Amino acid sequence: MRFAYSPVVSSRNISAAPSYQWFLAFRRYVLLEDPNAVFYVLIPRMDAGDAWQEGADWSGPRTHLIPVQMAVSQFDDLSLVTREVYDRFNERFGDLHFDVWITEKPMIAPILKNLLSFKIRQKSRHPLVVNRDQFVVDVDWFKVTATEELLEAAGWCCAPTVFQSDHQAKRAVAIARKHVTPAHLKRMTEMMRTWPLGIDCADVDRINSDERGEKYDDITINYSHKLFLEQRFLQSLKIMDNVLAGGRAVRLQIVTGSSAAKLSMIRDARKYRYISTYGGMNRPAFLKQVARAHLFISNSIYEDFSATVVEQIWTGLLPVLLRAPWSEYLVGKEYPYLFRTPEEGGAMIRYVVDNYEAVRDEWVPRLREQVLARFDLAAIVPEMLEWMQLLHRERIEGLRAITGPIRQLVRAAVDVLPAEFGIPDFAAAVRKVGNGVDIDRDVETHSTSRMLVVDAMLAEHPDLIDLGTERPTWRKP
Repeated sequence: MRFAYSPVVSSRNISAAPSYQWFLAFRRYVLLEDPNAVFYVLIPRMDAGDAWQEGADWSGPRTHLIPVQMAVSQFDDLSLVTREVYDRFNERFGDLHFDVWITEKPMIAPILKNLLSFKIRQKSRHPLVVNRDQFVVDVDWFKVTATEELLEAAGWCCAPTVFQSDHQAKRAVAIARKHVTPAHLKRMTEMMRTWPLGIDCADVDRINSDERGEKYDDITINYSHKLFLEQRFLQSLKIMDNVLAGGRAVRLQIVTGSSAAKLSMIRDARKYRYISTYGGMNRPAFLKQVARAHLFISNSIYEDFSATVVEQIWTGLLPVLLRAPWSEYLVGKEYPYLFRTPEEGGAMIRYVVDNYEAVRDEWVPRLREQVLARFDLAAIVPEMLEWMQLLHRERIEGLRAITGPIRQLVRAAVDVLPAEFGIPDFAAAVRKVGNGVDIDRDVETHSTSRMLVVDAMLAEHPDLIDLGTERPTWRKP
């Protein structure tokens, strides 16, 4: 299968970004299941001086990077589709063939499907678009508008959507209910699935297994969420500071990918001068430094799935978290160190510090077992791939009424092709054996969808070997 992937890219295109880490694991485990898979990744076009310079490297095996214009603001980019998508991937005029388009921007799913398709519905391949929702936005979160809610809901209703957790899906359904009809809401719930963002447990082990045995002598409390006011990081720091002020021999640290400028406001605040700060860290450095701590805190309200939290749990740190839907989802409602107020959070941290070995021995193995069973991408990706393959097969089967009359022509065209060929060669062969049939002809209603005919060719010849080139080429068995 060929996958096109349009991620949500941060303003600095950092390697610690959830989209980037998810894609690396997705590619790794898909290739284990299907060595012939190919990936197109839409990345920001980089001009001199752009913030994306020296960012994450998305390249890799059987992967082709497609530079497109992106907005520096993630929130602007959530509703942006650019001309390159049409020019490269439209089923009539594009030169790139894909089976599944995965987008992390549900707002663009309706217009994306339109741009990828032949406007004459009876002649379209009906491209398969799948939403992988990174974060659900609503008017109570980051102050987005009702228009953005409406766009988001339209995306969920027109394409299958993968949500990261049950509570995220529940929020999405509540938002959609405000904007769409009951029939559309029913369609949305029938198409949606839930798979966690997950983490690559084996990759975390590879990076920081040694550092787990090199913990600081003093019990170290870690904070590693983003330094956003919406995630109430100042309240978390206050809880940490109160534990230190209570006379306990603890070490406090902040480990984050945030810039030095953000950390400077903490270092310059007299109240928090005892907190060690590690900023601007790449993922390996981040995971190594986190591994030397003993426990961590998060007072965040809004989380759909926090890979940062799960990586710390897998590394062996004890979590002390705000009791919220996201934390109960990650560690279970029965986990005893979920607090409702800062005062309760401080009391819980003091208890864990005073009884660290007993709490560690009771909970670290249990939490790690839960992570491995529920959140390891080594198990999640094959399940997700199987679902996408099913959606792809259903789409191809649904095209039989359209492609039936041309299947004999497709078989005859493949017979006269050389051992290795591409789409231009295939189009020429169709003209040769089809008495003037031209899949590249551009005469509006008399035109044919080039990629629809390619779909028919691949359905008739599933044994063709995809050579993994950017512009598709195949080898006969």
